[in-house]
Amino acid sequence: MLEQIEIWGREREDFEKRHPILAKLDRAWVNFTNPGPLWWFRYRFVPSHQYHIVRTRLKPGYHDPRSRILYA
Repeated sequence: MLEQIEIWGREREDFEKRHPILAKLDRAWVNFTNPGPLWWFRYRFVPSHQYHIVRTRLKPGYHDPRSRILYA
């Protein structure tokens, strides 16, 4: 298993040397598809990054969908 990881690491280094632009695009794609813990923290705890929450300022409880849309 470790040998395979070492071989993959050498192949990756060779690829980065031969194709530097493609290697950067590949790294960018990996970061885009798997953003990591910083994105997770921002998305859940920083209000300016909480795009999935609509703050209506209505009191808790049932509200007619039309009034929710109006306040949203």
